[in-house]
Parts: sequence; structure tokens; C-alpha cells
Amino acid sequence: MAQSDWQHHAFNCSNEKVKYFKKLRSVYSVHNEPLHLIVGKYSIFKRWQDFKGKRMNIDDPGSGHHGTMEILMAAHRMSASAFGQISELDSTAHGQALCDS
Repeated sequence: MAQSDWQHHAFNCSNEKVKYFKKLRSVYSVHNEPLHLIVGKYSIFKRWQDFKGKRMNIDDPGSGHHGTMEILMAAHRMSASAFGQISELDSTAHGQALCDS
């Protein structure tokens, strides 16, 4: 089992963090893997660059979400240092972190 985006990278050799699997095949997709950027109701965020200097959780290292965030940051020519505060909370801590602001 693998996240579909990382399966895509493995089959297409499109990310250096994933070993190339020429013979990789998929039986079926369990579900889509959306990415949610959750912001407050009255936030000013309209585009990716608006996140500079702000708090961001990029998920725990080694997770598919963390890898996706690394790809997005690179695509937008940003590193983790561009954010005001970076956290790497695992998925079990997301809900409480949102409640705690």
C-alpha cells in the first residue's frame, strides 16, 4: 500500500527520494490523497507566497504529507526557513493543534 502520489513518483522516477520501480503496477486506488491547507476564517491567505513568515505544520518526517510539502515548497522556491514557525506534528496531533491555535 502506498499513497498514490508517491506511487506515481516511484513509477515515473520523478522524485529523488523514491527508488525507481520500473515494474511497479497498481491494483486499485483506495482513495484520493488531497492536501488541505487549513487557515482561519478571516485569514489573508490567497496564494502560496502569503504563507511566508507564518506558522506551518508540514507533518512528521518520512510521511507522505511531509514529502508533498517538500515538493510544494521547492516548486514555490521556498524552504522551511521561509516560515515563521515550522512544526512536524504527526497526524494524531493535528486536531489538538488546531484547537490550540
